[in-house]
Amino acid sequence: MTTKGYILLFLAGIHDLLENAPTPSDTYRAVYGYAPYKPKNLYPVISRMLSDKQIEKTERNGVACFRITNRGLKDVEEIIPLERLRLKWDGYWRMVIFDIEEKWKKDRDRIRSVLKDLGFAMLQESSWITPFPIENELISHLSKIRVSGEVLVTKTKILSGDIRAIVNRVWKLDELDDNYRELTEEVEDRKVNTYSQAARWDLRFLDLLAEDPLLPVQLLPRRWYGAAAKQVYNTKIRVILNRPADKRDKRLSKDC
Repeated sequence: MTTKGYILLFLAGIHDLLENAPTPSDTYRAVYGYAPYKPKNLYPVISRMLSDKQIEKTERNGVACFRITNRGLKDVEEIIPLERLRLKWDGYWRMVIFDIEEKWKKDRDRIRSVLKDLGFAMLQESSWITPFPIENELISHLSKIRVSGEVLVTKTKILSGDIRAIVNRVWKLDELDDNYRELTEEVEDRKVNTYSQAARWDLRFLDLLAEDPLLPVQLLPRRWYGAAAKQVYNTKIRVILNRPADKRDKRLSKDC
């Protein structure tokens, strides 16, 4: 993820959005996250974001801080598709099957790019699946691009087979789960105590969240450390990050 992406997610208070927020806009307007530090290499990025009106400068208790704007909130959706967090799975799979010859490789790549953006994963080389009810959006996207060959969009239920095993393989959940577990254990082992440690933990969590396909809970491994990491953030990391400035690490005490 880019530095700009980290800043946008942090300022958006993205973690609170994982709880029972009614709508993204309600949460964003209620939650203002403040950057944990501002090293010199961030200044050019922040300057560009201010010019692009993705963030704005404000004051809190007489201290200059940054706050995300409505324009910045729209960009957050491109990093983490927040609406997926509110979708209840209807038990159906959306599947795309295409038959495009090698000489039209660019067309295949265009379709794959659209499918990845919409949260699909590759079941087989020319078969992609997703549990999200976005077939109408998919068809709309496909109608706007011309491809040579056949593209079939279906909506179906899986009648047999180990669904969790398939999901784990195509979305590569093992590696993601291991990374979530590592984060969780660092806090449980009391390796995250200071504000700077919590801020670094937070950035790593954001990175994993951007990689997370945000699948329905019914499809996740029975022991999913992503849920544990979210719990750790809400009960421990957020407590550290919300400490008053005079309680933080001395080298960070002047920052928001």
